[in-house]
Amino acid sequence: MSRKAIDLSGIRFDRLTVLERAENSGKEPQWLCLCECGTRKIVMGSCLKNGNTRSCGCLSREITSRRSIKHGGVDTPEWRAWASMKSRCMNPGHKSFADYGGRGITVCERWELSFANFLADMGSRPSPGHQIDRVDNNKGYSPDNCRWAVRTVNMRNRRTTVRYGGKTMREIAEQTGENYYTLKTRARRQAWTRDT
Repeated sequence: MSRKAIDLSGIRFDRLTVLERAENSGKEPQWLCLCECGTRKIVMGSCLKNGNTRSCGCLSREITSRRSIKHGGVDTPEWRAWASMKSRCMNPGHKSFADYGGRGITVCERWELSFANFLADMGSRPSPGHQIDRVDNNKGYSPDNCRWAVRTVNMRNRRTTVRYGGKTMREIAEQTGENYYTLKTRARRQAWTRDT
């Protein structure tokens, strides 16, 4: 440590409490800090003193989250799912319009007019891996026909998914313990009859 710095150990700067001196960044003194959320972060002394760094990053995330809630949940995963659903069904310029609005898939009026209604009916996504899914792919988006489903369930529920005896190849493989790719090859060679 080439430069003498005032010892900041034990001093609190907003959410950060300085624990000890860390290795310099060039000639700039740095400090190991503990954020009130429990995260440790190394911060330049000047950023602590001038207020540029007030937390490990959790404060910024909280402010962004509060703003999105205040402004109707814009840019949350649920809002993006709602906006994308509407666009697929109502915007002829959307790349997937032909598979949705173009074939008569609609968004119920309650959801079309209000994201708040959509969120009240659907709730938050159970996990980042969940997507909006229609139980019956020939019906539109409405509270009685939609759910949050993981990608694998959503993929199996597509109208383009090939079925044999009402089951997808993946479902047959899971139930029989057979390898999916082996079954797929067998179905092609033996010309299994697909559901219509």
